[in-house]
Amino acid sequence: ALSANLCTWGLPLLSIRGCLSVDTPPPLVFELLKSPERRAAWDVLLKEGRLVRQIGPDNAIVHEVFEPLSGDLGRPHDYALISSWRCESDGS
Repeated sequence: ALSANLCTWGLPLLSIRGCLSVDTPPPLVFELLKSPERRAAWDVLLKEGRLVRQIGPDNAIVHEVFEPLSGDLGRPHDYALISSWRCESDGS
């Protein structure tokens, strides 16, 4: 399931939340999702990614550059993002 919200914490911020079941050990999934450098191995749109600053064990500022989408005149999309993650009590 995927959802998007244009009003996050009462501010005009876009947040995207995804939920998916996969047959892979949770620690490996989290490692692949948390690493902007390793994301290019599974995300075909990511051109490059890097950790800018780790903010505690569950949050980071990352810089990601994505391949241009059709109609964007060949310009890549450049983002600085706050990435946050958590493990549920059941390990998922």
